[in-house]
Amino acid sequence: VFVALVIGLTSSIVAIVYICLLPLILQTYTPAWICWHLTYGHWNLIMIVFHYYKAITTSPGHPPQAKNDVTGVSICRKCIAPKPARTHHCSICNRCVLKMDHHCRAAWLNNCVGHYNHRYFFSFCLFMTMGCIYCSISAWDMFRDAYAAIEVSGQPQPLLCPSRRSASVHRGCLGPPG
Repeated sequence: VFVALVIGLTSSIVAIVYICLLPLILQTYTPAWICWHLTYGHWNLIMIVFHYYKAITTSPGHPPQAKNDVTGVSICRKCIAPKPARTHHCSICNRCVLKMDHHCRAAWLNNCVGHYNHRYFFSFCLFMTMGCIYCSISAWDMFRDAYAAIEVSGQPQPLLCPSRRSASVHRGCLGPPG
């Protein structure tokens, strides 16, 4: 359920970019800048999807269950198994996790972040942040003009979003006029 929420949120951001931002970019920029925007935007989206998928599907790493060689290794009190250094027991998964960072049970992974999937989780967060910064910078002029139009006339300018559907989405983002 939570993974579906993340996919839905990411998809809605992509839809808003295609409905509102891309038509503005096509009307405003030169073909070289359009190519750059499309290339960077799609590359960033692919990186977000790839790292999110890998963070969900890659095991965080669990210590071996063999109990025969336990010299110098502590024992987990909950699973009664060898517990190497920097290993912690996750109360949600009910297992020990190598180099456990946290259990991401909110709307993101529904999985522990540990030794084997930490890099994918970090990369996912990094590319999401880069995508948000990119969209904010790219849409700055559009939102500034929309707010200026609302202050002057009380109505958004119709040329900001070329279709009625995207104009209603844009008005939904800005709130009611006046």
